[in-house]
Amino acid sequence: MASRDLVGYDFIAAGLGLATTKAAREYRHRHKDYPKPVNPGQRSPLFRRVDVDRYIAAHRKPGAAENPVPAPIKIDLSKLVDFSYFAEGLQISLKTAYKYGTPTSERYITGFPEPVTPAGVRTPLFNKLEADVFIAGRRAAAENQKGRVRAAAIGDTARAAAQEVCRLLGRDVDLEDRKQLQEVLFGELRLPSTPSTSRGPSVATAELVKLQETNPHPVLHQILVYRGAIPVESRGDHGDA
Repeated sequence: MASRDLVGYDFIAAGLGLATTKAAREYRHRHKDYPKPVNPGQRSPLFRRVDVDRYIAAHRKPGAAENPVPAPIKIDLSKLVDFSYFAEGLQISLKTAYKYGTPTSERYITGFPEPVTPAGVRTPLFNKLEADVFIAGRRAAAENQKGRVRAAAIGDTARAAAQEVCRLLGRDVDLEDRKQLQEVLFGELRLPSTPSTSRGPSVATAELVKLQETNPHPVLHQILVYRGAIPVESRGDHGDA
C-alpha cells in the first residue's frame, strides 16, 4: 500500500466537533458511509485521511465549534508490521509477543523495536526492517543456545512435538511460556531443578539438554525436539513406555 495520510478516532472526533473519541467510535453505527479502516480487526483502527475528510464534510453539525484537528500520521503500510509479525517470525504466541515488546512487562526484551505509531495506540505498528533485524538476532541467539527462539521456522516436526507434549500431559501448554514450562517440568513432573535464575529454575535449551541426559523424560524429550535441540530420529532412553 502506498504512503498516505492516515488518521484515527481522535481526528474524526475533532473534525465532527465531538468531545471524546468514544463518541467518534459510536458514530460507526449511525452512518453507512463511515470510513473503512485500513487495518481491519485492530483495536486502534486507522483510516485514510481522504475518506475521513469526506465523512466529516457530510456529517459535521452546522454551527459546531471549530476544534484543532490532530495531525494525520504519514505512514507507508507496506513497510510496517504489528505484533502478529513478531509472533509468526519467532514462533511464539501473540500474547508473548506483546510481553516481549511492552517495556512495563517483566518479560520485556531490551532492544525490541520502538513503535512508529504515537504513544497510547493500542495496536502499535513497527518498522518492518527493524522487526526483521530483531527477529534475526533472536534466531541467531537460539542457534547458540542463548535464547529460546528456534533458529528455523516451525515445521511439521516441531508442531507434532508440541502436540505430543499436550497429549502426554492431557492438556494444552504453551511451550514458549517460561512459567508454564517451569510449572510442568519442576512442579507437575517433579524433575530435578536446573540452575536457578532470578526467575526460577532455568529453562534454557542448554540446561534442559543436560537435564534430559541425566533424567530422561518423554515430555522433556518432546520439548527439546520442538526446540530443534534433539533430532526427531534420536529416540534414546527417554521413557516412552
